[in-house]
Amino acid sequence: PSSITKMDLGCELPKEEDCEEIDSINYKSGLGMIFAARPIQSSSSNYWMFEYIRRLVGSSDEEVMFESVVLGCINKDRFQYAVYIYELGLEHRYLSEAGELDVGKKLWLKVTS
Repeated sequence: PSSITKMDLGCELPKEEDCEEIDSINYKSGLGMIFAARPIQSSSSNYWMFEYIRRLVGSSDEEVMFESVVLGCINKDRFQYAVYIYELGLEHRYLSEAGELDVGKKLWLKVTS
């Protein structure tokens, strides 16, 4: 583009006639590896989250609780809600024992074994 100068890049700009055809990128190459790695990454992430909670419970004399916020209702009949747990950075499904919850309501979730 004509709006980019050599001062913007910090080097000389190539001349239009020097430009060759740009290599095309095959975005599908290695896609199978990505799909194979996703479940492994997910299970590893879950393992370390549960290990963090286990260590937290083991090192604390008091009960462990996490602050969360209600994101929305998933199933009104079962009082099932999507909640976000701040400390864990986790969106999780939660079955409310207290009945109906409002979106944005803050909850404290206690860890039990």
